[in-house]
Amino acid sequence: MTDPTPPVAPAPRRFRGGIAGIVFVLAFLLSVSWARQGARAPLVEERRDRLAELVVQRQQRADAIERELIRLRARAESLARGKGPAAAFQDEIERLAVFAGTAPVSGPGVAVELADSPQAAQEGSPDFRIQDVDLQLIVNALWSAGAEAIAVNGQRIVSTSAIRSAGQAILVNYNVLTSPYRIEAIGDPEGIQVRFDESEIAERFRTWSQVYRLSIKVRSATSITLPAYTGSVRPRHAEPVES
Repeated sequence: MTDPTPPVAPAPRRFRGGIAGIVFVLAFLLSVSWARQGARAPLVEERRDRLAELVVQRQQRADAIERELIRLRARAESLARGKGPAAAFQDEIERLAVFAGTAPVSGPGVAVELADSPQAAQEGSPDFRIQDVDLQLIVNALWSAGAEAIAVNGQRIVSTSAIRSAGQAILVNYNVLTSPYRIEAIGDPEGIQVRFDESEIAERFRTWSQVYRLSIKVRSATSITLPAYTGSVRPRHAEPVES
């Protein structure tokens, strides 16, 4: 009795050799890949650990800075509320700022109002207009009369203030002012007004008001508010005084 299944011919030697080669190459590539992954894994793990360590360090540093900020804020608030040397020093700064002109101030005082002559537009002579020297003399007279703080048209007068002419206008603290001019002085209203009326510049203006029709009015005020000086208080030119 014969087997009906025909015999299977063996694969050609060349084909068997090709399959073996492919299997060898695949095995080699897989081994290389596994080797690389195995070598890279410790490096990746090391970098991950280092990054986590840096994150923890930065967080600890941020927490320390935040605690220091809270401590310093509490310290500053404590000094501001206290009555120690720092508080006394701050009170002295605020007191001197009033006299230096770098802080606003309010109180009773005197207001001197000046205006050009009605004939100023027709007349070519500057005698019919308020000039920078007029404002300078009146400000100095008010200081001498006992004024504690002065402003001209809202411009606070300080030790470095300049009153200069600019054509038909006047510059005060480098701000352009025009007629009418209002000079406000804080201090004892009665004493300032009496001493100012007795000053030489007040006598001159009484004469000029008749000759050139310049306007001058002096009034006492129960409450005057002067703004703080906001410009630079550093002198641009200075020379040492010889003793």
